[in-house]
Amino acid sequence: MPAFFVLNEARIIENMTISSMNKKIFHIFKRNVEKSMKRVYILFFVFCTCIVSLSSGQSNSSKQNAVVEFRAFPNPVSQGVFTITTADIKKKEVVIYSLLGKVVLRLTFSERKKQFDVSQISQGVYLIQVNQGNKKSSKKLIIR
Repeated sequence: MPAFFVLNEARIIENMTISSMNKKIFHIFKRNVEKSMKRVYILFFVFCTCIVSLSSGQSNSSKQNAVVEFRAFPNPVSQGVFTITTADIKKKEVVIYSLLGKVVLRLTFSERKKQFDVSQISQGVYLIQVNQGNKKSSKKLIIR
């Protein structure tokens, strides 16, 4: 039973006129509700604290593993060739995975713009990942 429902029920009972025997039972019930609410507040505080610390940990890890910005076009690939463009000329690795996680193609390049021949890869949906040092980024690639 949710704590807010118990609390509302206690307020309703408190406003009613009840016999002295029922009043004693009510006071015991009310005291238990107050103790329960303290536990709920403590659990809520612990929960919020955990969420804040987890989210700040995630933001720190995402800053350490920044993503490589890249574009892959045309997507879907229909002529067997697609192009990847990036912002810099540092060495990058391109890996194309099947949806089962199997590596279909792995190449490296250092240019800002590079064309890839995927005519030997069968039609389907793939995942393309560009790695540059500790930076990674991935996108969906459709080959028709």
